[in-house]
Amino acid sequence: MAVRELTVSANDLATMEVPKRGKRLQVVGGGVVAGRDFTGLRWAAIELQDSMPGWARLLPVGARRPMADRWVITFEDCNFSGLRCMGFDPGPARFIRCRFDDVRVGFSPDALVHAHFVDCVFSGELHGNLSAQRNYRDPRGRAVISGNDFRRLAGASYMDGVDLETNRWDHGGEHLVVRRGGPGWPSVTARREEHEQLRWLVDNTKPGTRQSFGVFERQYTDLDLWAFLTYHVLAHAPGTPEPALLPRPAPVPLMQTHESREPTLDMDAFERGEVRLAPLTARVQVGPEMVDLQVDHAQLVELLSRTTGLDGAVLLEQELVPSDRLDRLRRASADDIARASDPWSAPNEKAPDTLGPWQQDLIEQELRTLQELLRRHPDEPLTILQP
Repeated sequence: MAVRELTVSANDLATMEVPKRGKRLQVVGGGVVAGRDFTGLRWAAIELQDSMPGWARLLPVGARRPMADRWVITFEDCNFSGLRCMGFDPGPARFIRCRFDDVRVGFSPDALVHAHFVDCVFSGELHGNLSAQRNYRDPRGRAVISGNDFRRLAGASYMDGVDLETNRWDHGGEHLVVRRGGPGWPSVTARREEHEQLRWLVDNTKPGTRQSFGVFERQYTDLDLWAFLTYHVLAHAPGTPEPALLPRPAPVPLMQTHESREPTLDMDAFERGEVRLAPLTARVQVGPEMVDLQVDHAQLVELLSRTTGLDGAVLLEQELVPSDRLDRLRRASADDIARASDPWSAPNEKAPDTLGPWQQDLIEQELRTLQELLRRHPDEPLTILQP
């Protein structure tokens, strides 16, 4: 049975048996957790909260560093394989020689991830911006991200001084590592104004910044841009024509998308509801039909939880919703759909983190699409294919 909320200390975590699934897990304080098997955890949200006192933030980093292990949790040689978590906030925690095989983890789409990852192995999907930027919450000053195997990981971006030399990517396979001043760089800079992702890359790897490269993933890169980068960054046969690059200048105001890692929002337009975020898609199947919904996995789970009555942790666990549990959504009226789409209609009268008020029209439209799909196949279950 899923646990709704659990708060434990870092010292307790070193020895206790952690429930496999639940709604919110909070770990407070520092200490070292070594050699633990945390495989198969499925929590809607996990927060690793440091205990560094406010006054310590006024001290220079050199004075704070000796107390870091007391204030911030460190995981050594732990196994987090199979982790499913749509709201993961590791804070400045450290992960040393840990495994993250077949994970599906989501962070806040506009937040930087300041955790330390050293000599870890990853596979699966981790949607977040791994950053070595200076962080006032970290007694060590900034995160160290080095020696990791990212070759089978999708969804992450690497910013603000992530180590290029010691980390490994599947360059030439599922990844393309584009270096400032490296192969293909003159072509990238020459076409920067024609494509938002190229402009982002050039602007964020300028001389004097801590970042000197960008990583593109085949799975999340437009086909024409992937062909363009492959042609210029990797070797190609003499006489091979340059692939066409479809112009995609940044929209105004610039919107947060999976490809646009560092947005600049027009805040006045944002507050008026004129800026709409472009979320990742979630793919679902009902009977023989598949459809890509313009909501991300976290939003899909939240909406299904509201409209079917199923607990979000259960949805994360099974990723398949039986037909009889979908009757509420199948029979829902237009008013029911509108209420489920309203981010402010949660029982606690607080908008859930996964939904924003600027997305209400889009979410209502996608719920109607899902409802129509269920009505066409009333005896079929719904399967979440792409968290």
